[in-house]
Amino acid sequence: MTNLSLTYSFWWVFICLLVGAAYAWVQYSKTAPWPNPINYLLAMLRMMLVALIAFFFLEPFMQSIINYYQKPLMVIAVDNSESIKLNSSAGEVADLNSNIKGVKEALLTKGFDVNIINLNGSLIENVDSLRYENTGSNLSKQLNAIKNDFGSFNLSGVVLFSDGIFNEGYSPLALSTTYPIYTVGLGDTSQIRDLAIKEIRHNSTVFEGNELMLEVQVLNKGVNADATQLKVYKKSKLISSQKIVIDANQSLVKANVSIPISGNGKQSLTVNLVPIEYEFT
Repeated sequence: MTNLSLTYSFWWVFICLLVGAAYAWVQYSKTAPWPNPINYLLAMLRMMLVALIAFFFLEPFMQSIINYYQKPLMVIAVDNSESIKLNSSAGEVADLNSNIKGVKEALLTKGFDVNIINLNGSLIENVDSLRYENTGSNLSKQLNAIKNDFGSFNLSGVVLFSDGIFNEGYSPLALSTTYPIYTVGLGDTSQIRDLAIKEIRHNSTVFEGNELMLEVQVLNKGVNADATQLKVYKKSKLISSQKIVIDANQSLVKANVSIPISGNGKQSLTVNLVPIEYEFT
């Protein structure tokens, strides 16, 4: 729908017509060398031209309203990390993809638009092309990508297919959304043997020449008495290596690491645990 609108009151249009008529009367009220019908025609044209010029001073503009009708949108977020297919056969992975397609078809039948997103936030056109090969599981990044890319749409909710394991980013529970997130649990629920870094505590500021103290908390799930190495890297350079002794009765092992600091500004460190032979992941 398109409308003509004026910046000023519509009553000024009549003033424009009066101005045009007055100007034409002044110009053509005297006796002219041509016949009266031509004089009247010229006066009318002059009146219309002057009135039109005066009308433009009212700052007219065209207002166009276009209505778009958008279906409600549902986003299927798939955790395509390696942990999903651990201890799973190719047939089970195919069944998972088939179930994801089934959820998509069901949502389409109910009148939703449906998009499928992987861990990197990329759109998946063909579910069968999903390969569960990502070494990192950053669920917060995936959910934030959905929030940023589709938050302005009529987003009704997110269906998250995941085993709940994340080794990058922060907990997805900390993400605030205005739409619901429906979770579909995947993976093996049995107890597995695994060592993982649960938390790293450190000072936020260290003066140059001093040492940064790290408290690394290692979570022990089902690992018997054993030992591993805790390594700290700075720009891919190993700057610290420490032996960590694991006790079968300890679910949480704490290790203190001292790191010499040189240079100024923000610095990034990477802390790794060397995997032991019979760990699940």
